[in-house]
Amino acid sequence: MQRSLFTMSFGFAALLYLTLASTSWGQTGARKVCAPREVVLKKLRTSFGERRQSIGLSRDGTIVEVFASPATGTWTITATFVSGTTCIVTSGRYFEMPKEKPAPSGVPA
Repeated sequence: MQRSLFTMSFGFAALLYLTLASTSWGQTGARKVCAPREVVLKKLRTSFGERRQSIGLSRDGTIVEVFASPATGTWTITATFVSGTTCIVTSGRYFEMPKEKPAPSGVPA
């Protein structure tokens, strides 16, 4: 069950990443916030209390992660590239982890 929830949350994060990467990152003047991975993770932890909630790997080797704080409701999606640079893809408020039952085996989600 926990693996199913992980798969669903990663699927959502990957879809969101691909959508945002193809829109806002391509816009002229869109601001990217990038830094070494350790710097970004420390900032998310100390300033927002966010911890990693899910992780996935894209075909090109980019690591996509969702960080969130259930206490404050803030969330951040990051992309870490093979170079070790981590960029904030998007962030927001009102994070929650719904307690949904996984789809029965053989039934599409």
